[in-house]
Amino acid sequence: MRSVHDPFAITQIRAPRVAPKIDPVPNFFADSLCREPEEFLWDWSIDGETPMQRTQRLRRAVDVCQDCPLIQQCRDFAATERWACGVWGGEVLAPRREIQAAETSSEEFKENSKKSA
Repeated sequence: MRSVHDPFAITQIRAPRVAPKIDPVPNFFADSLCREPEEFLWDWSIDGETPMQRTQRLRRAVDVCQDCPLIQQCRDFAATERWACGVWGGEVLAPRREIQAAETSSEEFKENSKKSA
């Protein structure tokens, strides 16, 4: 008998991670809504996660943030931390290296377009 793969089944995915050290931890995190729910909800990506699963997970994280009274403090904090990626203050932040790669690709595209014209 063949097994049937359900492409829409969502499984719990846990990946080892090393969280960046926040020194000192801002006091406002103790009162934030993100202190309780799933540990990996706010991560940018999780090994083995499909794009659909990632989108659904990040949407859940953003929904939690929308009800948090500390949403602006969280955004402000993330804006000052170069390592910040994932969901911060209800916004999805790509890792800086991915942003830099996209900007570099965009610049290369512009340069190549000028040469072709």
